[in-house]
Amino acid sequence: MRIVAENISRTFFRNGRDTNFFYAVKKTDFILEARKVTEIIGRSGSGKTTFSNMLCGLLEPTEGKVLIDGVDFYSLSDDERSLFRNQNMGIIPQGQTGLQSLTVLENILLPSVMYPGKEDRKEKAVRMMEELQIGSLAEVYSNELSGGELRRMSIIRALINDPKVIIADEPTGDLDDETTEKVLRLLKEKAEQGAAVLLVTHDKEALKYVDEVYRMEQGVLTRERREEDE
Repeated sequence: MRIVAENISRTFFRNGRDTNFFYAVKKTDFILEARKVTEIIGRSGSGKTTFSNMLCGLLEPTEGKVLIDGVDFYSLSDDERSLFRNQNMGIIPQGQTGLQSLTVLENILLPSVMYPGKEDRKEKAVRMMEELQIGSLAEVYSNELSGGELRRMSIIRALINDPKVIIADEPTGDLDDETTEKVLRLLKEKAEQGAAVLLVTHDKEALKYVDEVYRMEQGVLTRERREEDE
């Protein structure tokens, strides 16, 4: 699966002396390719999360188009986009999210039971929980988890449906070094198996696992040159 952003931008309104809006993301083109891990780096507030939310259908661009395998994503209805995300995308949000009325295992399995026709993913969920060292927390409720445990739960939940596109926004922010390595290796393996992976992170360890690097500064996205490009 391939995501192509054509001349997309995003503005937000605010009161100011000279203008009543500002560009969170300025006009840019971008391609997210299958079988690659693409990284976006940049300071907090530079527009990285706004940009990734536009790519995955959570925030409509002010201008431009997001095409997924040639289909204009924002020409679909909200329900159609939600179904598409469930069937094709795994989103690891920057914030720590979990439904407090559900156990860890129930939270992880939620994407696989939201729509009919999904195969039973419980065995896979249990295996991944053991791999990321939260296997003993299956019946614990999400509001009882630490920040790092919530992060690992959200990572497994995003990957439970074997997504073709993975959008990971600071997925290792609350994790120790050992678990960070496991998560980065896991994302790299998903790309090698055919997924298109977008990694938004400050973690310098990620550079070992990525194929392309972009930098976001004040809403402007530019591709970083790497030694292998020389």
